[in-house]
Amino acid sequence: FSKDGALLASASEDKTIKIYDCAKDYECIKTFEGHYGEVTSIDFDSDGKRLVSGSADKTIILWDVATGQVLDRLFGHSEEVKSVRFSLDGEYLVS
Repeated sequence: FSKDGALLASASEDKTIKIYDCAKDYECIKTFEGHYGEVTSIDFDSDGKRLVSGSADKTIILWDVATGQVLDRLFGHSEEVKSVRFSLDGEYLVS
């Protein structure tokens, strides 16, 4: 869930992230595509404007929630990314 509870994001084996609007009976309003492996972890930043995802493809992607655009793609993991989180202030990522 986004911190304000308005949106729900789901990570999937089909390599996508789906965004649901909680006020509209959890209607799927966006699908993000960009990973080449199962999406294993996701997290919204504190204001709900960005989402970070980790994947079995060994990458981390930073997304713009409003547009679905990739803001950054991070490489460097030698194995799948099992967990990603924003710091409380949204300035840092940990994986």
